[in-house]
Amino acid sequence: MSYTEYYMPEVRELSTESLRYTIDDCKAAIRAMPDNEKVGHYTDLVLACSEELGRRAHPNCPGCGAKNPDFTFGGAKVCHSCYVVVCNLASAGLVDSDNI
Repeated sequence: MSYTEYYMPEVRELSTESLRYTIDDCKAAIRAMPDNEKVGHYTDLVLACSEELGRRAHPNCPGCGAKNPDFTFGGAKVCHSCYVVVCNLASAGLVDSDNI
């Protein structure tokens, strides 16, 4: 199970302030004890919270919800961040740009 599947339902319920606090708290824990067995958990939680903050900041892109997306990929208007991600996935052969 990926961090997105595991954490996103829980993370979407948090306030923006709580998301930022969680990110800062996890980063501090990683810095304080980089060899701790929970570093992977903290890293996944930072990624999930960061992704949710990005999604909230850009509510209209189909990938992340960005307002007024200004890039077109496979006929869909997407924001710059999603465009970069989708281009990387397409160049790796992981998505078909004609079906986005």
